[in-house]
Amino acid sequence: MKFRLSVLVLITAKFELLWAASPAEEFILDRVYVPEESAGELFDISDVKIKRLNRTSFSIGGDILLKEEIDDTVWVKVSIIGVDAGGDKYLFTREREKICSYIMEVCEHCRNIIDLMKFDPKPEKCPFEKQKYNMPPFYIKRLRQDWPLVMRVTVPPFVPFENYKIDMQFFREGKQIDHLIVAFRLTNKFSAT
Repeated sequence: MKFRLSVLVLITAKFELLWAASPAEEFILDRVYVPEESAGELFDISDVKIKRLNRTSFSIGGDILLKEEIDDTVWVKVSIIGVDAGGDKYLFTREREKICSYIMEVCEHCRNIIDLMKFDPKPEKCPFEKQKYNMPPFYIKRLRQDWPLVMRVTVPPFVPFENYKIDMQFFREGKQIDHLIVAFRLTNKFSAT
């Protein structure tokens, strides 16, 4: 009896370990929003919509109104947050100064995202002008095997499945001028959703 119980415990522990270490295979974008407490001085994203097309794909698109130009006086604090029943877990926080120059001159990944999203007009140089930027519907496949390269690089296969938020707080001269949150889920065959 003890032997059977020990084997059962070992098998259960092995399954639990594999389950916890399973990488995310699917991406579900839930929401892109400006929290109510935000100053709301930089963006108006009220026209941006997420549409579920079917079980394996969805789209995001709409107009983004830039209320102020983004120049090198704007900096951003980005946090990656894991969300579970126990609350938010801050996994990573990074501050980036001179956000415009960083995007246009240093961050190739950022420029790839701008190209992928096909903004009209496309930001080509600093500062990003105060105007409306149209983002035509961008179709996102749910399954990892169908993701564009930029997404596969952004979410490497070892990232565990969970609910996440990307929290972006924008500052100018020490004052928070806006706050943007992207909420999404990474899932796999062991996920509840």
